[in-house]
Amino acid sequence: MLRDVAYIITAEMHLMNPTMENKRKYASMFLRRVAKGQCFYRPYLGTRECSLHFSLPEDDDQAIPDTMDIGPMLFDLKYPADPGQKNARAIPYFFNAKLDRGILHVPEYLYKEVDG
Repeated sequence: MLRDVAYIITAEMHLMNPTMENKRKYASMFLRRVAKGQCFYRPYLGTRECSLHFSLPEDDDQAIPDTMDIGPMLFDLKYPADPGQKNARAIPYFFNAKLDRGILHVPEYLYKEVDG
């Protein structure tokens, strides 16, 4: 378990019906909520036990210069398409984590329903 770590997380906004007015509105809403530490669901890294607090980055925040293979990292849990199915269990979904000059690139999430 790591402690006293800091991450710079980037995000992109994808709107269903994008217009410049919508983009400005949602970007402004996002920045207000981040500045107040507000969210719908507390973000976490891997499991709910690793919840995090967040804020806007400081001007001098920089990535560390380290590069290393971290190994398998939990990305998410996939649940069966039919949760009422007997012995239905969540299946962990891992990715091979690698730190590249202090940056951990997380793959795009591709959800597929799990059969039985």
